[in-house]
Amino acid sequence: MSTASRIIRDDDIKVWVEAAVDSAIPALEPTISSAFRKQEELVLQMLTTMDRNTQKMSETIANQGRLFICMGIAGFVIADARWSRWEKIGHLSAGIGTFFLLSKFLDWHNAVRT
Repeated sequence: MSTASRIIRDDDIKVWVEAAVDSAIPALEPTISSAFRKQEELVLQMLTTMDRNTQKMSETIANQGRLFICMGIAGFVIADARWSRWEKIGHLSAGIGTFFLLSKFLDWHNAVRT
């Protein structure tokens, strides 16, 4: 064989690759479509789970806020006239509880607005 007959041109390779891809796409199309559908289902499931978890987290934050306010009130009731340990705990708990309730209120307000 001569050297000239063994040379494969780039154009020939391009034609072969295009033909191979064109013949493979119809065979792979159901698999690709199925993969995209499964991916879409997984994303929807993930978003639904995230929404449920956000709601649970929001409820937990509100419950924690109520708990801290109750702890704050208990701290004030137990506290003596000086800035005792219980009074400091009461102030801290009331502040944290107020923050949690405020964040819950802002979540609710944003949900109502949208």
